[in-house]
Amino acid sequence: MRIDGQSRQLNFLIDENESIGADGANAQGPNVIWMIDYVLNTHGCEDLSCTIHADNCPGQNKNQFVIGYCAWRVLTRRHTSIEYMMQVPGHSRCLVDSGFAHIKKLYRRSDCDTIQQLKDIVNKSSTANEAVRYPTWRWRDWKTFLSTSFKAIPGIRKYQYFRFDSSRPGTVFAKKATDLPEEEFFIMKHRELPSAEPCLIKPAGLSENRVKYLYRTVRPFVRPCYQDITVFTQLSTKHNTFCIGQGLRSVY
Repeated sequence: MRIDGQSRQLNFLIDENESIGADGANAQGPNVIWMIDYVLNTHGCEDLSCTIHADNCPGQNKNQFVIGYCAWRVLTRRHTSIEYMMQVPGHSRCLVDSGFAHIKKLYRRSDCDTIQQLKDIVNKSSTANEAVRYPTWRWRDWKTFLSTSFKAIPGIRKYQYFRFDSSRPGTVFAKKATDLPEEEFFIMKHRELPSAEPCLIKPAGLSENRVKYLYRTVRPFVRPCYQDITVFTQLSTKHNTFCIGQGLRSVY
């Protein structure tokens, strides 16, 4: 996520044993809300209104849960107004792509065996890029939390602009294009305000099969001096104990 007012781009690095689902699963889709929540809470500069730009991906950015999250922030007075705008297909290049380009340029010229080395590459790639690693943020069950309180906007894929205002809590103002009139949708399922925050979720870690695969297939490609690094998780089987490390998961 890029913060235009500060010329900063936060790049979140998630190890396979740090995601919500096992073996690196469930770090995308509606679960990207944790990223929005972290940035607004820690880098919002206490502004009561904000504008968010996102690409037009319905599975990740334009769905019931992200819209519900914006409505929840306004309902709970974390913001007085939010504008949420989708990039028009075919015009989706933005400054985030420039930040990624700097990272890829340095990555191609660097040796990288661990996720800590990847973090260093991100931080060195440009003055705007900053790497953020778990557990700087906390996983929360946003999908369950929001689905119980907010409903979907019918035909959401047709809309490109969404607006939320504290003077009309629970209402979403949507446009199919900037030069078209707004339409109103009341998306709250219940009149009462949802509870403070969703419950925390612990990372699911790695499955035994994934540990074996990383040990047998990936570990030989890691330089020997980095094969046995800091241990995060231990999985015990009947005959062996596998110790999983950072980055490419050295297991011995």
